[in-house]
Amino acid sequence: MTRKLFRYRSFNTEIINVYSNVHQKFIGIEKWKLEAFEGVVYPLSPLYFNDPYDCDFCMQRDALEGILDRETLIQALGKKFKLKKNEKNRILKTKNIENTIQKILQDHGASLNGSWMHVLQNGLNDCMSKIKNSVRVVCLSEVYDSILMWSHYAQNHTGFCIEYDFEENNMFYKRLHPVKYTKDRYAISKADMSNSNTHWIYI
Repeated sequence: MTRKLFRYRSFNTEIINVYSNVHQKFIGIEKWKLEAFEGVVYPLSPLYFNDPYDCDFCMQRDALEGILDRETLIQALGKKFKLKKNEKNRILKTKNIENTIQKILQDHGASLNGSWMHVLQNGLNDCMSKIKNSVRVVCLSEVYDSILMWSHYAQNHTGFCIEYDFEENNMFYKRLHPVKYTKDRYAISKADMSNSNTHWIYI
């Protein structure tokens, strides 16, 4: 990845009350001036990106099953019902965890709205929304003359573009990852989650 990267911005005139490194005091300053002259960068949550699938992924079935192992499942159910020993054994040994869970829940007068996998997936979707909302991302470009970028991110060609020149040992440079556009969302597998290499997080 190139050391010179660019960020397209608009002339945001919102007044921010902050300490100015240029003026060496607290002042009210327009947001765009903080970015252009003070070097302030405002990262965003992926939830607010134009593309709803940006920074999004899904999980393969084996990964979903791996999230909740049998022992953890028994503990979770045990908090709601007093599981019998034979019910615990059924959960540990069954080849069809879906049917087994449904039958045990029915025996205790309960049921799931949908399949066990569906419930787990919905729970993960809620969890991922919270995670995405806690993450902040800054989008940079390797080019400064993209017509599309000027249209979308520089207030329809009326904004400006900031150049950032990174040193290779810079802590921020080490956190940069190229964007990879694919037709399908990345599907995390059980092997991905069990692998100590976390490169898949940045795909």
